[in-house]
Amino acid sequence: MLVPERILRAMRGNPDTRYAGGITDRGNADEHNDNFPAGDAYTGSVSDAERCDVFCGGRRVRAACVAPPSEVGKSGDIYGLVGPVSASETFHYSRSTHFGLTNGGACGFGLYALCTKSANLTAATLDTTCGPFCAAYPQLCADPTNTTLRGNLAAPNGNYYSQFKANLGGSSLDNYLSCGECFQVIRTKPDGTDYAVGEDGYTPPITLEIADSCPCTSNSKWCCGPGYDHCGEVSDFKYGCPLPAGSMHLDLSDFAMARLQSGSPDASIGEGVVPTRYKRVACPKPGNVYMWLRAGGKPSYFALSIVNTAGAGGVVGVDISPDGGTTWVAMTHDPNYSESRPQERYGAWVVPSGTGPFNPPVAMRVTSSAGEQWINTYAITTFSSPSNIDPSWWYIDLGFQFTQ
Repeated sequence: MLVPERILRAMRGNPDTRYAGGITDRGNADEHNDNFPAGDAYTGSVSDAERCDVFCGGRRVRAACVAPPSEVGKSGDIYGLVGPVSASETFHYSRSTHFGLTNGGACGFGLYALCTKSANLTAATLDTTCGPFCAAYPQLCADPTNTTLRGNLAAPNGNYYSQFKANLGGSSLDNYLSCGECFQVIRTKPDGTDYAVGEDGYTPPITLEIADSCPCTSNSKWCCGPGYDHCGEVSDFKYGCPLPAGSMHLDLSDFAMARLQSGSPDASIGEGVVPTRYKRVACPKPGNVYMWLRAGGKPSYFALSIVNTAGAGGVVGVDISPDGGTTWVAMTHDPNYSESRPQERYGAWVVPSGTGPFNPPVAMRVTSSAGEQWINTYAITTFSSPSNIDPSWWYIDLGFQFTQ
């Protein structure tokens, strides 16, 4: 898998029970069958099954295992096109699990979005990484006014993560526009009603940023979309099981889940799954758009991610120019992924094979999913990070911000 393994803690009755994300084993050798569903299979007769080999009595019985239909691995058939955030965005009812804390999300953001000034980084064992990062990039760790954002990572089900925009052309509709989008999330009561301010159980709404994917192929219990989840353990959630049509599952970072349950990112997490409602919002991101330039770059090849994009949040194109903007070359999403599992594609942008060299200064043109476009003619002036910056986490201020 290209998506780094994430810890999925989704057992409502025992929130400390952990399952490693990824493909489950096929069991004993004498049970091996090449047509047997693996990884994305669960026990059809058990409504809260996580994995077929666990809930079928330890022996994977082929007739009892169910694999989600192949169409749920595709994009665009549930959620449609993306674009600007409208004034008429509506709330969707859902439920949320949590996956831990990681800088390895599928969007390729690194420490950006994970690190926050408002959490106890030492307690979260992030002080040695996020401490220096927040000192170097204070705006990237600061929350916007009147809401929490930093540290609130979200991984939607994979067929939302890999959403498309048809007019971009090309042979693939998987353009990964969801990376960087923002959602307001409210924890509800099991019957879908809101807690009153001051009522036991009330926590303020939080703002999430999409930074990862929860692929159907590796978490069929929660992340295959409406009509395909296996959510019997939350059958008392009025709107969480089954997932309502048009809704998506949101797997959250521990900071986000702790805030939903207690209002503090540092609090313990008492429940593995909570009922929620959410809606897309314009991203309220302090500071400018930044580029995370990967270490080891050179004129012939380099990789990068665009982060801290306000407004629509998504980025549909990154073009680079070796001559100050006279000629442009479109960067491509990292091609090193299995085409049979598009929901696990890594979100970094790379220099296409056969182009370049791109000697500094390299101009850059960035286009948002709302169609807004900005150019920085001196985006990359060197491939060597400053001496006071860890080259593994070098983020470059691009000097502009999206407004739509």
